[in-house]
Amino acid sequence: MADNVKQYGIRWATGYNRNSAPSTVEMAIASTANFTVSGFGTNVNLNVGDPVKINTDGTVSLCGGNENGQTSQSMWGVVMGMGGQGYFNGTRMVRSPFLPSGVTYGTSIDRQSKVLVAPVSQGFWEMDVDDIVTATTYLGYQAFIGENVGNRLAAAVASAPLPIANPVINIASHNPATAGLTFRIVGVSQNFSNQDYSGQWVKLIVSINDGAEPFFTNVGT
Repeated sequence: MADNVKQYGIRWATGYNRNSAPSTVEMAIASTANFTVSGFGTNVNLNVGDPVKINTDGTVSLCGGNENGQTSQSMWGVVMGMGGQGYFNGTRMVRSPFLPSGVTYGTSIDRQSKVLVAPVSQGFWEMDVDDIVTATTYLGYQAFIGENVGNRLAAAVASAPLPIANPVINIASHNPATAGLTFRIVGVSQNFSNQDYSGQWVKLIVSINDGAEPFFTNVGT
């Protein structure tokens, strides 16, 4: 067994109409927003590939999955980049490939933190699975196609110099009938990094499960 190359987060695969890149919307982050993961004591940074939800104040924040057995939050989109002006570090605006937790800008719109978000409903996405026991062969993963599956934030610091949310497929949750799970499995990725289906970080292609998305119903399909 050899582990496959780990790739971070939720990654664009293709659009439903075969468009090569998703459309993005610039969305605001609330002042002092902390990006937390259930059961993980340190606030994490918001990175490209992280899932986000829309809050009641119109901002977006890190969207929790079913880590630690909790109910997944309603995912609206995936972070595809940081806002053009960067974030306020207490003195000035600075650019960064990620947004730190807890950035404070008060009520100044000019200092507002923003991220570029692709609505998850646009197409198919690639994600890494989180265990090496639920399936161990290509055919084993192929058998999950058409089933719903959850995602979780497997927060980590060991794999990066800064704390990350590390969104992955919670493959053990796969079920053909559980409507509330976030994604639907639509294929086994043909990514060259899929070298060993008995190893860690096998990659699958998923789409949003309509019933898990706020655009549709709260019951699921």
